[in-house]
Amino acid sequence: MYFLTSIICKEFGCPPLGATRTWGYYSKYEDAYTAALENRFNMIECLYDYLVIEKMSEGIPAMCEKEVWFKEENNKWVPCDRPAEVLGTCHWAIG
Repeated sequence: MYFLTSIICKEFGCPPLGATRTWGYYSKYEDAYTAALENRFNMIECLYDYLVIEKMSEGIPAMCEKEVWFKEENNKWVPCDRPAEVLGTCHWAIG
């Protein structure tokens, strides 16, 4: 499954002081990617400055097999590299 999680860094610093919200998931990468580009259901909410799509494997612990990052620009999600502020953090959707 491909989980979409938005992340606050700009106001409060990146988590743990910032916040995250997992919006949902898709079985196909293309559907998750399109949802990000369309900003479905307003995943920015005037709060979040990053979005990550994570491909999570089934099981315990669920392992992240792939990450695709976006940053907020002009109220849209734009593909980007993983931000330096979140290096070393993983499993945004599941914890």
